[in-house]
Amino acid sequence: MPDIDVDFPWDERDSILEYVFKKYGKERTAMVSSQIFLEPRSAVREVGKVHGLSNEEIKSITKRIGWYASRRDLEHWVRTDQRFANVDLDETLIRVLRESEKIVGVFRYPSVHPGGVVIVPDKIRKYVPVLVAPKGVQIVEWEKDQVEDSGLLKIDLLGNRSLAVVRDTIRQVNLNYGEAASRSKYVDYHRIQPVGDEKTKTLMKAGKTMGVFYIESPATRQLLAKAGVVDFEHVVIYSSIIRPAANRFTNIMLARIHGKDWELIHPDLHFLAESYGIMVYEEQVSMAAMTMAGLGYTEAEALRKTMSRDSMQHLVLFWKKKFTEGALRQGYSSNIVKEVWDMIASFIGYSFCKPHSASYAMLSFTCAYLKAHFTAEFLAAVISNQGGFYSSYAYMSEARRFGVHILPPDVNRSHREWRGGKKKIRMGLMSIKRLQQKAVDSILDERKAGEFDSLNDFLSRVDLDLADAMTLTNAGCFKSLASELTHRELAYRVAGFYLQNGDREPLTASPVNYELTAEDQYRLELETFGYPLSVHPVARYRPMLSRRIKYARDIPKFIGQSIYLIGVYITRKETETRKSNPMEFLTLEDETDIYECVLFPEVFHKFGDMLHWETLFIIRGAVEESFGVYSVTIEKMGSLHQWVRRLNRVSRSLSPDK
Repeated sequence: MPDIDVDFPWDERDSILEYVFKKYGKERTAMVSSQIFLEPRSAVREVGKVHGLSNEEIKSITKRIGWYASRRDLEHWVRTDQRFANVDLDETLIRVLRESEKIVGVFRYPSVHPGGVVIVPDKIRKYVPVLVAPKGVQIVEWEKDQVEDSGLLKIDLLGNRSLAVVRDTIRQVNLNYGEAASRSKYVDYHRIQPVGDEKTKTLMKAGKTMGVFYIESPATRQLLAKAGVVDFEHVVIYSSIIRPAANRFTNIMLARIHGKDWELIHPDLHFLAESYGIMVYEEQVSMAAMTMAGLGYTEAEALRKTMSRDSMQHLVLFWKKKFTEGALRQGYSSNIVKEVWDMIASFIGYSFCKPHSASYAMLSFTCAYLKAHFTAEFLAAVISNQGGFYSSYAYMSEARRFGVHILPPDVNRSHREWRGGKKKIRMGLMSIKRLQQKAVDSILDERKAGEFDSLNDFLSRVDLDLADAMTLTNAGCFKSLASELTHRELAYRVAGFYLQNGDREPLTASPVNYELTAEDQYRLELETFGYPLSVHPVARYRPMLSRRIKYARDIPKFIGQSIYLIGVYITRKETETRKSNPMEFLTLEDETDIYECVLFPEVFHKFGDMLHWETLFIIRGAVEESFGVYSVTIEKMGSLHQWVRRLNRVSRSLSPDK
């Protein structure tokens, strides 16, 4: 039986589930379980602990395995795969790998599915065994596929962060512009018409969709820019064809979008006409199986499910044989049968039906509309709701590329969350590392009585732990209250106040009054936020480097040439070639723009391990162009820190003073 999917803002989902259990009662209701099995990473981690390995020793293996790996031949894999070339394999590690192999696939524990709920007419225990999870939630002992196969109806009440982003963006837009401007600026979700909006189309055609639901990954951003066609029907296709095994078909589709002649593989497959003759949606798999192989609806659906479920991959060969024999028997040529099966095989792992993709595309358009028209409000909401494809720093950089000014946190101006408006984003107090929630609550609660007039006013009104007070100081939250004081003076006065016992008195002088150096400020920002605010990470190094180092904004000028670039890590995706050789897609940015890189197997073998420990890079690579979109095929890469350190050593050795 199919399930029902309903998405809610992620921070409202728990209240929805609470309502369901309250309305239907525990006798009739339970959540679906997620059955957790030991995978290679978790197996190595658990066995490594038993053998007394440190976290670093365990991570030397697990961080190179990746989340997707499901192999069991761990020792052979680690000994032969180039990704593990820099691992120091001693006898203990070898023993850990051998013993880990024995427990891969072993059931570990039942967990709670993110949103799956089963509701029955009478007593749920009549239909399925039930247990209580450690967090106190009642769950069935079957996982989602078993629930579906048993005939029970599963309702997925899912938490979606982008729905919260849309909600918060609209709320902030309407707060920013107020009633006086409501006629021209008031935004009503139900009246937004993003499809066909020119600013939205321009943004999507440029692939500037970081933060936009479901179309923000590097691969999808590049696909949007390469295609240049962003009507609703095409975006539905794009959101479905971005699958791990479908890269080859993506390139075929792009050529056809840009005018290359094409025909259907066979007239009987007329249902592929809407997607350029390429199989994109799950239902097209079922329709091809019924049309070509003569399978009934039930068998065709079983084939489709087999392709998309990891737990059923052992049945793929059975269905390939059944499909091939049936299609040949019905008179289709072996070439056509092979071509169609190759498309079916691209659905291995995961895929979507067209209605699912269409509903996602509608939310994508809404997010793109809000980003195009209300950039500051939108990106502030993306950062505040967290959980996007990129880090807070990456979204902050994206805001700056759109001309938005980032304002530091402030005890009078900041809220818990980030807030944007009128080309400015004010960082939220949530951005400050190690700041306790009780401190945030105290500040916001006290501010209801009025803003803080001065540093002394704040100190007298808000009782904080010393650690929180110093964290706020290091974040620059008191700057507006005492702009005449240097950071060291501020820190001395704040620490001196909160260190006092009994009746505290504000200090009026400080023995230190000199400013932080640029390097001190940079390090303080890294410690306080996890990323710098005052300067781009690579901008500090550019004056020390050769003028041959190009800017990312100039990449289009060097098509077909090898150039040097520097960049900070944004995201990466490890994958494999058709010959199962590992390679990597890497996204970097410098102070001028973001750019995409590729490490093919030979280069990945030499430099890929660096991506596990470095975030600032210097690269040499060839500029490639495809459908008007540029990327850099990396030839060499190195740590920017180490490169500059080497340059400094050379310059010192050549100094005439030596």
